Amino acid sequence: MQYDIFISYRRKSGEDKARILNQFLSTIGYRVFFDHESGLTGEFETEILAAVEIAPVFLMLLTPGCLDECKNEDDWVRREIERATLFKKEIIPIRPNYNFEFTKLPEGIPDYVKRLSKLEFAEIDFHKNFKSSANSMVEVQIKKVVQPSIVLTDTGEKGAKIHFFSDISCRIFHYGSPVAITDATDCNVGAILRLLKGNHKLEYKSIEHEADAYSETYYVPDNDYESFVNIELQPIRDKRKKVEEELKAAEEQKAAEEKERRSSNKDTIDNSNYDYDLFFCYSRHDSEIVRQTYQVLSQAGYRCWFEMDAIAAGDQFKSVIAHAISRSKCILFFSSESSNNSEWVIKEVSYALHSQKVIIPVKLDDSDYNESIEYELILIDFARLQSRKDLNRLLTSISHWVDN
Repeated sequence: MQYDIFISYRRKSGEDKARILNQFLSTIGYRVFFDHESGLTGEFETEILAAVEIAPVFLMLLTPGCLDECKNEDDWVRREIERATLFKKEIIPIRPNYNFEFTKLPEGIPDYVKRLSKLEFAEIDFHKNFKSSANSMVEVQIKKVVQPSIVLTDTGEKGAKIHFFSDISCRIFHYGSPVAITDATDCNVGAILRLLKGNHKLEYKSIEHEADAYSETYYVPDNDYESFVNIELQPIRDKRKKVEEELKAAEEQKAAEEKERRSSNKDTIDNSNYDYDLFFCYSRHDSEIVRQTYQVLSQAGYRCWFEMDAIAAGDQFKSVIAHAISRSKCILFFSSESSNNSEWVIKEVSYALHSQKVIIPVKLDDSDYNESIEYELILIDFARLQSRKDLNRLLTSISHWVDN
C-alpha cells in the first residue's frame, strides 16, 4: 500500500481530531495511514513502522499529554517519531486550537521528541475554521513535499452527467480505478462523473474504513442524460460494527465463563506448587499483542507473569526472571521474527526447557524458530495469534495445557 501521509496521535486525547483530519486529507485525494482500526494481528508492528517509512509526510497531532508517555522506550508514539526522524520524513507538528506547550514535558523525553518544538507548526482550528486552516497546511506545508496520489480521472464533457451523493465520505472506483471522491457533507452538487451509454462497473469504499464498501453494475441509458445516485454505506458500517461488538462480547463472555469454571474447580486443580499458571516469554517489539493477550487471560482467571508489570525498580533482572520461570506451570512463548532473533528470549526458552517446563508456542507470524531451540519445539503443537478469532481459540484451549 502506498501512503502519502502518516498521522501520529495519542489515542486518549487525539483520536477524534485524527479521525477528522484523516477524512479531510483523504477527501482531497491523499492516501493516509490512520491506525484507528488496527486489530489484533501479528503484523501490527510491521504495518505501522512500514507505513512511517513509506509516507513522505509525518503529521504529529499535539494534544494535551500526548508526549508524556514518550519517556518510556516501548511507547508507540515515541517509536513512530523515532522512525520518522531516522528516515528523514517531513515532520509537521499540528497544534490544534493553538493550545499546546512544550514547557511541561516530564523527565526522560528523548531529544528527537523535544526537537518537535523547533519545527514549523501547523495551526489547525478544529472548531469554526477547520477547512480553511487545514487547507492552509496542505497548500503551504504538505504540497511542497507530496501531491495527492489519487489523481481523479478527467471525465470531460462526453457522456451522461451523473451526480453521486453518499451518507459516508467515500472513494468511487470505475473498473478498479479511482475516479471520484464524495463528501458526505455535500448535499447539493455531489461528485460528478461523465459516463458513456452502457453498463459500468462501479465500487464505493468508505474513506473511514475500506471494509465498508460495495460494488454495482450501473446502466446509463443514453449519453444525453442526467441522473443522481445515492450511495448508502451507513448500513454496511453499522453491520460491521455490530459484528465487532458481538465478537468483543463473546470474548468477554468466554473469559467470564472460563474464570467461573476455574473458580468452581479450584479445589480439584492442584496448583499449590506454582505461583503462576503462565509465564509470558516474548520480545518487547510484540508488547502490544502480548499485553492484550495478558488482559484476556487474566480476566479469565489465569495467574500470568508478565514482566512489564511484574519487575519492580531495582529488582535483579536475571534472578527475577529465573525465579518466575521456576514458579510458573507453563511457559507461553510468543514466537515471532523479533523474538526468534532475541538473545534474551532464547535464553528464557532454553532455561524453561532445561527446567522441564511445559512450553506453549504461540505464533504471531510464520517465522521459523531460532535454530538453537527449534529441535525442542518443532514437534510441539502451537497456537496462532493473528486475529481476534485466534485469541478466542487460544482462550478456549489454554486450559488443556494449564489444568492437566
